[in-house]
Formats: sequence, structure tokens, C-alpha cells
Amino acid sequence: RNVYQMRRFSNILDSMGVYNKLREMGIKENDTVIAEGIETIFLEKYFSKLSNDGQIIFKTDNADLFNYSLETFEANGFKIIDKTDNYDGNDEFDAITEYEENFRSVNKNINRMVLRK
Repeated sequence: RNVYQMRRFSNILDSMGVYNKLREMGIKENDTVIAEGIETIFLEKYFSKLSNDGQIIFKTDNADLFNYSLETFEANGFKIIDKTDNYDGNDEFDAITEYEENFRSVNKNINRMVLRK
């Protein structure tokens, strides 16, 4: 499952042009990279592809990741439409993942934000 997810993630990165951007920065295929600032590349791509009324729904059980992501999204021009540190799962447009089900079963809070361009 993890190998499949990594391949899928790799395909997403490629389709977003991230590998081309890294090559432009002089990073070769076998280089080891500490990706400080790489999130900006993703967010620029998301921002450019997202329609003006489109939304991104971001969920995680990790409070530190949530807070970092919140700051990063805002710094890159996204508007926070909604946010909570105890999402109840009651949005008809939101899919509940296997991970979310597992965390909910042990009463772990889900952090959620809705973003717009």
C-alpha cells in the first residue's frame, strides 16, 4: 500500500511540474533534498489550477502540521473559509478517509480547514 501511495504521489508531483521545477533549480534525480520551501511550489500550482470559487479541504490529526499548514496557506494567498480543531465529519461534501475513521475510533480530534483562492 505504501509503495502504491508513493508512486501515486510521485505521479502527482510530476503532473504538477514539481520535478521540472527542481531540475530548473539544479537538483538532479539522485540528489538528496531537504525540501524547505518546496510547499510553495505545490501551493503555486494549486493556486493557479483552482477556479476562483474552488475550495481545498485540508484535514489532519496532527495539530503541528495543521498549524504550520494554516500559516503556509495564508502566506501563499489562500483565504481560510472555515477551520476547526475538532471536526465532527458532518459535511455532505467531505469524504471520510480510512485514517480518519481509525483516529475517530480512538477519539482523536480531526483538524480541518476549508480554503479558497
